[in-house]
Amino acid sequence: MSVAGARYLRSTSSLFARGMLYFGLNRSGSLSGGQTLRRPACSRSIWSALGPVNSTALQNDQPYRRLHTAGDHDLADFLEHEIKREKDIQKKSGKLPMIKNFEVTKSDGPNVVLTRKLDSEIITVKFSVNNTVEDSDFGMEGDQDEGQSLQMSSRPPFLVEINKGGEKTLAIHCVFPHPVMAPPPMEQEQDEEQGQVQGKEQHEEIVDIQDVTLLNKSQEWTDDVYSMSGAEMDGNLYDKLLKLLCERGVDADFIKEIIDFSTSYEHKNYIHLLEQLKGFADSK
Repeated sequence: MSVAGARYLRSTSSLFARGMLYFGLNRSGSLSGGQTLRRPACSRSIWSALGPVNSTALQNDQPYRRLHTAGDHDLADFLEHEIKREKDIQKKSGKLPMIKNFEVTKSDGPNVVLTRKLDSEIITVKFSVNNTVEDSDFGMEGDQDEGQSLQMSSRPPFLVEINKGGEKTLAIHCVFPHPVMAPPPMEQEQDEEQGQVQGKEQHEEIVDIQDVTLLNKSQEWTDDVYSMSGAEMDGNLYDKLLKLLCERGVDADFIKEIIDFSTSYEHKNYIHLLEQLKGFADSK
């Protein structure tokens, strides 16, 4: 399945309900970092419409119970249509994509573990789909028409662990490069004439190494473990580590497939959460 085939379309109303969140993975493969929430502009007007708080009504609590019930009803009604729309998208996407040469050994909530045995080596890839969804056309301002659906994809940071059967495990934390806007056609033509095609490196750099360390067998990567930053690493060492990953199956095909898998798996978890929210809204 191609990347485009596994990417699903979400309406702008879905994006409104969901907001835009971002987290990175910490060294142990769990979530860390800051979050940015785009708050709907209408939220303030909703509270203004309620008027000043009446202390007597607050004590009796009756008007607020009716308001809460109406809000529950509106939420449940919205979620019913949202779930149906998302399930229709899920049907078009088909089954969960496979990742060549890797076995899914864990899929617990948002957390996924992939494993590959290569001779005496064990290659493990860990990632979480939490807050990894972004517009695949991010950075292309002006190309998105109002009301048009957006193509979304999940691009999770991931941790690669390589153990050769000994007591030491090489751990490499990888992230996807930040999307870069393509140069204007005129500038690109000029660069081609000079033999310097802009964007060539960003196509070759399919993944960035964030940091690297060596762990004892079964040791967790915590802040107590010294690590080497990819940004400060010698360029030759950086390239050789990328080659090491490629030789063990973490190559261009793997990156494409992990995006496909993560996008589909995240969507599955998203629908499950919507169903749980509806169950909560329906409860009395």
